Amino acid sequence: MIRVDTNACIGCMHCYDACLLGLFQEEDGHAVFSPYSTLNCIKCGHCVIECPANALTPDFDYAVPEIAENILPETEKVAGLTDFLQRTRTVRHYEKKDVPEDILQKGIALTQYAPCSSNGRKVRWVVINGEDKVASFREKCRESYTRLSYCEKEKDIAERGKDIITCYAPCFIVTYADEGAFQPEADCAIAMTYADLYWQNAGLGSCWSAYGYFAVSRDPEIRRYLGIPENAVIGATMALGWADGPLPDKLPPRQSAVISWK
Repeated sequence: MIRVDTNACIGCMHCYDACLLGLFQEEDGHAVFSPYSTLNCIKCGHCVIECPANALTPDFDYAVPEIAENILPETEKVAGLTDFLQRTRTVRHYEKKDVPEDILQKGIALTQYAPCSSNGRKVRWVVINGEDKVASFREKCRESYTRLSYCEKEKDIAERGKDIITCYAPCFIVTYADEGAFQPEADCAIAMTYADLYWQNAGLGSCWSAYGYFAVSRDPEIRRYLGIPENAVIGATMALGWADGPLPDKLPPRQSAVISWK
């Protein structure tokens, strides 16, 4: 639940733009938080940091972390890494601009140095690069949802003008692991994280896609379309591209890590 201070709200609707699910509507010149039957807030905090009027207050009691440069006694190098990791952000709006193939290749090449189970190196990549190609993939996912009668939420979200599958990004990436990998899901997630951090450092933005994963992992026709072997294990899926505009220089609220010390 997000509370909107209607006295402070300026009606810019940046909150709607920031919300992956489109849970805001305009009413009487200001924003209103408007969840509906099949969808609820995922507590990402993006609407809060995107609001230029500071008119939004989340009801989830998460803390906002300190900015890295104020954390002592970390060395300058570690503080810089901490700042970079804290400021990585999910991007949900992209420029209509292609992602150069060499940047994609460099990020993927880096993953050969990522940890993986038994050093098996069984992660494989499918790169859908180009706005038209991503659009075709998105439509096949939507057809899959209808044909197999799952992911009904996606239809509700699409009706609100949102693309929760690819975020209208110019590039979409799927990882999978060959049959016989010891920890295929973990290997794919670690590899994608390595590449993602490289791409973010190169100026790109990303959004990990659960709805893309649903389609690829559940529908054999989508797998065949992408050329993925029948027995492969699907890993992480992600939208990628250049962010459409600067990201806010604020950190979103986050809950504390849950740790059991033994």
